[in-house]
Amino acid sequence: MKSENEKLVKITKCPDSEKSVISRALRLFKSEFKKKWTAASYKEERFLKHNEQWITVSIQLPYWSVQPTEKPGRPTKTFEELSDRSKRRKTKELREQIPVEELTYAAGVSQRTSGNTDASKIIKEIASISTRATEIRKSITSAQKQALVKKYTPQEALSIFVEGNFTRRQWEVIHISNKSLYPCYSLMKKAKSECYPDKESMQVTETCYEIQLQARGSQQTEYKQRFTNSTDSDANIFQSTLVPLRLVVSVDGETKKIIWQNPVPSSARFCRPIRIRFINESKDVIQDEIAYVRETEVSTSNGPGKIKHRIMLTMVDGKVCNAATDTASTMRCYICGHFSKDFNKLIKSKEVNVEALKFGLSILHARIRFFESLLHLAYKLPLKKWQARSDEEKKVVKEKKEEIQRAFKKELGLLVDVPKAGVGNTNDGNTSRKFFDEPECSSRITGINLDLIRRFKVILEVISSGYSIDAEKYDAYALETAKMYKDLYGWHPMSPTVHKVLMHGALIISNAILPIGNLSEEAAEVRNKHFRQYRLNFARKFSQVKCNRDILNRLLLSSDPYLSSCRPRQHKKKEAVNLMIAGKPNLPQTENESYENTEEEKTDEEEDEADEEEDEADEDEAVEDEADGEEDEQFV
Repeated sequence: MKSENEKLVKITKCPDSEKSVISRALRLFKSEFKKKWTAASYKEERFLKHNEQWITVSIQLPYWSVQPTEKPGRPTKTFEELSDRSKRRKTKELREQIPVEELTYAAGVSQRTSGNTDASKIIKEIASISTRATEIRKSITSAQKQALVKKYTPQEALSIFVEGNFTRRQWEVIHISNKSLYPCYSLMKKAKSECYPDKESMQVTETCYEIQLQARGSQQTEYKQRFTNSTDSDANIFQSTLVPLRLVVSVDGETKKIIWQNPVPSSARFCRPIRIRFINESKDVIQDEIAYVRETEVSTSNGPGKIKHRIMLTMVDGKVCNAATDTASTMRCYICGHFSKDFNKLIKSKEVNVEALKFGLSILHARIRFFESLLHLAYKLPLKKWQARSDEEKKVVKEKKEEIQRAFKKELGLLVDVPKAGVGNTNDGNTSRKFFDEPECSSRITGINLDLIRRFKVILEVISSGYSIDAEKYDAYALETAKMYKDLYGWHPMSPTVHKVLMHGALIISNAILPIGNLSEEAAEVRNKHFRQYRLNFARKFSQVKCNRDILNRLLLSSDPYLSSCRPRQHKKKEAVNLMIAGKPNLPQTENESYENTEEEKTDEEEDEADEEEDEADEDEAVEDEADGEEDEQFV
């Protein structure tokens, strides 16, 4: 053995420090030879027959041509420091020469010898049962995934709490089921307090609560709670809310950079409560509320810069606009002052109320008003008269109305013009949207010209799209539509809303600082629904003041900017709107404006689709919805 080692050392010119390598290689060869010789029962013929391939393979040994005193080049790395590729290359000869079973067994023994008993047992179990390897791998992968799941922060948990409308008891059940993931309610309660303004800036009484800005009024359910003043009542609610739209950096009044922009301006996610009163909506109340909101237009100095907010009273309907402009008649245009009898003359007055243009188009209610205008026109088609005065004419109108109602119920499943106790009638946003979504069917049932219905649909979709609109193209299309209406139904004047959208729409669009679709009153309508839900499910009933405080706190939580950014959005598919569009939705149009977004970059198609989907985030919650878009290449 010794002489054989010396011969190999001489042949390979092995240095003294590496003689152990030669000895190890020779021992491995002899051990393998002995096993194969024993398996052949010490018979040469059988040994040669069964090990022919192994005999023909040459044994590779390291060769040292010189014996340098120091190794040149990079310093030698330990096996643990090598990359996977280097490790595979270094162990290639060992894997080719030694069977897998022997290597696995040796690995297990080596681990046990070094003190890693658990690793040794796992290697032994994997080698003994092949199916266990798959089970162990799946267990390790599952454990790694669980380790990657981080516990929600109190703020993140609070956003889930608000999104799911959970109660305290429901959250405690969720927390107990997985304490490693969900924080306890006490931590969320602390996070809640951080969302509320200072107590000094909140005033809560039995009939009012406010935070030192658009007014909406609605009828509410009266609760069995006693007021200190017997004349007070909770039968009516009047709300003022605020939706932040854009935060910009401006120099000398010129916009230089957009810091933040509301991704869902028509949603209630960022709709903040300002003042809520239990009071009936009247002209005096509306004017008082507008004056109250406008008083908040102040500037705040902050170091070298100054923060100033600009309020736009666009979350309003026609009743608020009339009260704000002292327009006594509902059949009079609050912009140009013309009465309904003059609407079909298509007069574009040069003298208009410039302040009235700031109220926008009341997009959400415009769809319903257009729908009702066509309905009332259809009722009187047999007479071709604006007003039915005699009993016989009224009977004809009534019969036509009942016929149309039955047809809509049968073909589209719609309840049209049916009174509802305490809340008007069934002509809501969903009904009007379905009417314009099926123009052929609606035209057949009502007898209204199909092209006119389609043109109304196009206009409504354009103003609610959220895109920047080419005012000139819009004006031409709207004026052509108005002329069509006059030629077909000149005996029936347009409604004030139809007149406003067709005759003054372009002027209002050109005076808006944002795309007109971003100035909808939808968020305020959703807030009325939220108020009723929060009052019923999340407020204490034994005290009117405490009930009001609970509602206010819930409204603040559900519209908190940080929590709203954490909450998942509901994305819904709809067709792209390419009608009279001058630019992308929600994006600045001037050369010196830019838009910063913390999300990852997207392609143009992805950005367009995302913007369209975000505008519909709370569509199911709204009392009246915006309509889907539809392509029309004529105005691209």
